[in-house]
Amino acid sequence: MDKWILAELHNLGLQVEQEMDKYLLDTSAKLVLGFIEKLNNRFIRRSRRRFRASGMDKDKRSAFNTLFEVLQSYLKICSSFAPFVSEHIYLELQKFTKQGKIEGDSIHLQHLPLYSEKYVDKQLLEEIEVVRRIISLGLFIRSKNKMAVKQPLANMEIRM
Repeated sequence: MDKWILAELHNLGLQVEQEMDKYLLDTSAKLVLGFIEKLNNRFIRRSRRRFRASGMDKDKRSAFNTLFEVLQSYLKICSSFAPFVSEHIYLELQKFTKQGKIEGDSIHLQHLPLYSEKYVDKQLLEEIEVVRRIISLGLFIRSKNKMAVKQPLANMEIRM
């Protein structure tokens, strides 16, 4: 999950940069908003067990570090679209570093992260997208047949 969300973040950074270079602000804003769904509904929900684990083992620390890095970078991308909200959240996020003291300047004085194609695992992103399409189609079929989501299926066959 960590590798996937970081690949999505780098992909977002590259796409937003390309769209902003073309002055397509509306497309850039849609990309930025679409990332929230991936972060919340896919990464955070799928990592709940990791966040709630007792103690601070390596896996839990990795989940929190990944989330922190993604939020920091995401807020820097968002700062062009929602300057006041991103500034406030960024400064609050900084309280988790250096014993709760806000270190550094405003988000608007920070350098934008450099995103690279080498961190975008296209095969992983495609595999996750296929899984998401299968899940969406399964939910659609359940809805069409008025089946509860929590009701287990006797079997399911996927042909590709």
